[in-house]
Amino acid sequence: MTMPITENVQTWSEKALPIVVTVVVAVVARYLAHRLINKVIDRVSKRGNRAALGAGERRRQRMNALGTVLKIIASAIIVGNAAFSVLGSMGVNLAPILASATVIGAAVGFGAQHVVKDYIAGLFILLEDQYGVGDVIDIGIAKGTVEAVHLRVTTLRTDEGFTMYVRNGEIPHVANESQKLTDTDFA
Repeated sequence: MTMPITENVQTWSEKALPIVVTVVVAVVARYLAHRLINKVIDRVSKRGNRAALGAGERRRQRMNALGTVLKIIASAIIVGNAAFSVLGSMGVNLAPILASATVIGAAVGFGAQHVVKDYIAGLFILLEDQYGVGDVIDIGIAKGTVEAVHLRVTTLRTDEGFTMYVRNGEIPHVANESQKLTDTDFA
């Protein structure tokens, strides 16, 4: 009578140990990845031209936004790999899951084209430093002072006092009046 119980405990412990190790490694890897990203972002934020007024704050905001994106990507990769490893250790056939995920991913991708376009455009706005908080910009459909720049939307305060939320993927062009050259007479 004790033999089946012993076999069940042994089988469970053989499957549980790799699962526990995988989860612990994933948690530690995620922690270390986030810590590394924070250190790199802090170091890059502090570097640069400190002479320009507000440049440090603007750089910090850009780096924080990019750091958030990097943390999300790192977490998704680590947690996804750990989840598939755990499912594989449990004996689950991963082929149907991967096939379903591919079909669902394609459907979501087609349905979320505008959201993806907004995020990619927002990422390039931040990377290229096209404009930042406090800049006066003209984007064709509106003109105003930038109050916030996020990955998906830019918040503007118009001259009339209205707050406009403009999707980054819908901005056809930007005229940044804060970066305008001044007229100087060198004669």
